[in-house]
Amino acid sequence: MNTRRQPPHSARRRAAEPAATIGEASRSSAQTPTNVAEVAQYVAQMTAELSKMATDARLGLLAHLLNMAHAEAQIIVRRAPGTEIAPEKQA
Repeated sequence: MNTRRQPPHSARRRAAEPAATIGEASRSSAQTPTNVAEVAQYVAQMTAELSKMATDARLGLLAHLLNMAHAEAQIIVRRAPGTEIAPEKQA
């Protein structure tokens, strides 16, 4: 018996469409981060939120991998010249 849930019809359709290249994505969005530090900061914020969601859903390995991506993004932000990262809020 297959207990795997199928994605919604729209998700299957999107998966079949070709993914936009980085250049296309940056042209299509006015708020796309433009430098390494901005991208790393955004990735740090998103992976922190996603990690919390994964933890809350008891997806331990996924939460761990997202935490690793979060830590790497923070390192990149700290190493970027002239940037600061806000301290983490303890949950």
